[in-house]
Amino acid sequence: MKAIAYFKTSRDRQEIREQRQTIVEFAQREGIALSQFIEMPTFTGEKRINQLIGHLEPGDTLIVSELSRIGRSVGQVVRTVDALIKAKIRFIAVKEDIWLD
Repeated sequence: MKAIAYFKTSRDRQEIREQRQTIVEFAQREGIALSQFIEMPTFTGEKRINQLIGHLEPGDTLIVSELSRIGRSVGQVVRTVDALIKAKIRFIAVKEDIWLD
């Protein structure tokens, strides 16, 4: 089982550094070994996140700095979280302290 840090990238490299720092510090505090860092552009649609989910295995963990990184709308976030749950992928949104097993 692996833990993947997921970043939604933009032209602002500082924002990416902040997302990365938030996740790395969280993982260190929680004793989680991050095995991969994945960056996707801000304009990436729901299809791309679903492709990512399709490459993860049950028991893997997807970690984001905040919930908004997995969707542009509440509906998209809900669909993505639902897909993660159905695929049996753990999900953590650090800033909101959301842990879904």
